[in-house]
Amino acid sequence: MESSPVPSRDLSAVWQAVLGHLEVELSGHSFNTWLRGTRALRLDGGRLIIEARTALSCEWLNIKLSAVVARAVGAQLGHESEVEFVPRGSEAAVAMRHEASPAQASPTPPAAIV
Repeated sequence: MESSPVPSRDLSAVWQAVLGHLEVELSGHSFNTWLRGTRALRLDGGRLIIEARTALSCEWLNIKLSAVVARAVGAQLGHESEVEFVPRGSEAAVAMRHEASPAQASPTPPAAIV
C-alpha cells in the first residue's frame, strides 16, 4: 500500500490529539514512560507508523499498548487503523525523515582514509 497524502502537519496534529486522549486514558507513569516523545511518521494505508525513543519502547508498545493506541487513532481518523512503533534512528524512521526533508536525504560521504 502506498503512503497516504496526509500532510505531515496534519498527521502531527492528529497524533497530538491521540496523545491528548491517551494521556487522560492511561496512567501518568505509563504515558510518560512509553508515549511521551513519540511522533507520527506516516500513514501507510490503514497503518500509522510512529517513532518511539528506543527499540525496547517499540517492543513494549507494539505488544502491550498497540490496541489501545490503534483505537485512539481510529477515533481521530474516523476509521479503523493499525499502528506500528519503530525506534528512533531505525531504517524506517530515517527513511521517513528523509522523505519529509529531501534536501537532507543525501548523506555526507565519509572522509577518505589516508
